[in-house]
Amino acid sequence: MSKRFIRYIHFFGLILFVYLLVKIKPANILGTIREADILLFTLSFVLFIPIGLLQTLRWKLFLKLSGIHIKFFKTFQLYLYGQFYGVITPGKIGSFTRIFLLKDVTDSALFNRIVSVVLDRISDIVSMLFLVCGGALFLSSKDPRFLYPSAILIFFGILFLLAAPILHRNEKPLRFVYRIIVPASLSERFTVNDLVHAFRKSHRLLFPFCLGLAGWMLIFFQGYVVGSSIGLSMGVIEYVFVAPIASIIGLIPITVSGFGTRDAVFISLMSLYGFPPERGLTLSLLAYFVNAIFPSLLGMFLIFFNLVQSIGWKQFRKNPFPRPQ
Repeated sequence: MSKRFIRYIHFFGLILFVYLLVKIKPANILGTIREADILLFTLSFVLFIPIGLLQTLRWKLFLKLSGIHIKFFKTFQLYLYGQFYGVITPGKIGSFTRIFLLKDVTDSALFNRIVSVVLDRISDIVSMLFLVCGGALFLSSKDPRFLYPSAILIFFGILFLLAAPILHRNEKPLRFVYRIIVPASLSERFTVNDLVHAFRKSHRLLFPFCLGLAGWMLIFFQGYVVGSSIGLSMGVIEYVFVAPIASIIGLIPITVSGFGTRDAVFISLMSLYGFPPERGLTLSLLAYFVNAIFPSLLGMFLIFFNLVQSIGWKQFRKNPFPRPQ
């Protein structure tokens, strides 16, 4: 795959997003937003508190497994930093900046920092895939064409659960996961063998995985609350399992923040439940704003605040972005 192709494929999702926006028309989206129940929409922001605490606790457990001990509040702060960098990069690759941000708060080895973030990312994706399996089952009742994909997903899910205890003895099952999760820039510092070594503690990964699963269910419940504010009529259980299908597509690193690809899949899924395209796109955008953009804005604010604090407000006003010497 040529570098030029990789460079331009990132525009695919953005082009698709613009196409959806033009076809559905911004006026229809704005009209849907005006009709929203403000109380329900506001309530969805409150759910960020338990979501952020659960995801921070999960990463803190992975940090502990990697021999890194930092305070919970500092872990939460770094989690918000990762949210910001993840939102502005394809496939949330920017969340790996936590590896280097940890250097400012701990003297732990680079390898340990990489392990903590990689395990956190794997737990993130695996727990979402678990929900996707359930979502495929719900969709098969709406459209028989989803029956075979759902059966395949469930088969591989069961296979993964059965294979998990032996993953630490064989690197082959982890090689595929490694290539998806670990950025090429870190491949020399964190090899497949390192991932295998980390999985030797697999019996201690179950609780963090359960926290990740609970976190994702809360995130999609948050999306359901947003959907209810604009007239979504499907059941909460169905939404919590079906919506992750669009989110997992949005993680494919061919567009920034999943724009376009996630929205197109989301519109198609919601149409199976009688939700019109303009409301489907509106829900996709509002839910993403609440569960991703909002935390990233908090992270951006903290980055700005720490920058000002480190150089002083007077100096910042004179020269906000000094050139490195």
